Amino acid sequence: MKLSKLVEHIEYELVQGSLDTEVADIAYDSRKMKEGMLFVAIAGTVVDGHKYIPDVVKKGHRCLLWKKRLSP
Repeated sequence: MKLSKLVEHIEYELVQGSLDTEVADIAYDSRKMKEGMLFVAIAGTVVDGHKYIPDVVKKGHRCLLWKKRLSP
């Protein structure tokens, strides 16, 4: 499914890339990421998934969705 379809009913800001990106699956656990997946960073009660964004990017994944403002 295209990323544009997945985000069509939420308010978002496209930081980089294209909404035409094909998304094969979605994960919120950075250890389960595979090629073509969308990583969704969730601030949970025990672990904040936002802290794994640098790891996900370092591993080469380029499709991410997060809520918190990230510092440079």
